[in-house]
Amino acid sequence: MNYKKTILIIGAGYLGRRVADFATHERWNVIAARRNVLPETDDHGVSWVKLDVTDAQTLKHQLQNLTQKYSISAAVYCVSAGEPSVQAYRNAYEVGIQNVIQNLPADIKLVFVSSTGVYAQNAGEAVDELSFTSHDLLSDTQAKLLSGEKLVQMRPNSIVARLSGIYGPNRIRMISLAQGLGETLIVREKAFTNRIHVDDGARAIIHLINSDISNETFCITDHDPAPHHEVLIWIRRAMAIPAVEVVFQTGDHQRCHEQEIPATNKRISNQKLLSSGFTFHFPTFREGYSKLL
Repeated sequence: MNYKKTILIIGAGYLGRRVADFATHERWNVIAARRNVLPETDDHGVSWVKLDVTDAQTLKHQLQNLTQKYSISAAVYCVSAGEPSVQAYRNAYEVGIQNVIQNLPADIKLVFVSSTGVYAQNAGEAVDELSFTSHDLLSDTQAKLLSGEKLVQMRPNSIVARLSGIYGPNRIRMISLAQGLGETLIVREKAFTNRIHVDDGARAIIHLINSDISNETFCITDHDPAPHHEVLIWIRRAMAIPAVEVVFQTGDHQRCHEQEIPATNKRISNQKLLSSGFTFHFPTFREGYSKLL
């Protein structure tokens, strides 16, 4: 294959692997980096390397070697915290991205994968890239994500991509929840949830890399911020599972599957991404989950 350019994917896990797949399809030469065990083989022409973004000195030498060996024109930082501790989030989204920024040449376009979890809005509000964010309103872990964004936003030739809840093959939690519902689903609050199919998330990142856009923030989410219970009911109907009775209650009544009710409630807009020319393969959860059932 005659490759036209080189992209470095730092943190090639669930999302990063799909970014690599779509980049290869578009004839990018792909270098995929992970901290832990690398795949033994790769049939897609991806070159795998080990990188630990928290090891500043080693990372400096590795990035120097990679940029000397390859003509890298773009990088995607999609490192995950790996665990829900504050230290893990600090390592991934403050220490790690700072180390990369300090050692990545400024002419390499950088996309930093963040999360719509940086929005503290929780009353069903409409949210977009201009909506208010504040460390003071976030959990200690989500505040680290926002800190990482601030670092990236100070770097030229960079983009922040805020992805909503990622689903896709092997990420089928909602399907499992729908299957496990009892005869009655008691709902005390119409909680809006936001999601993005992993393929559209990866495609959106490649779209932003290919564009002339820089120094912007984008929400990467589908067209339909849907109430949590409506998604569950739709999945059950699509799987031909008997319907559940939905009961709306107020007061102190406990909802069925209380631990499964989303902790956030907002409606995130993707209008800015659409205005940039991106088109979705899975515009709502219906198209996405239909492929998974």
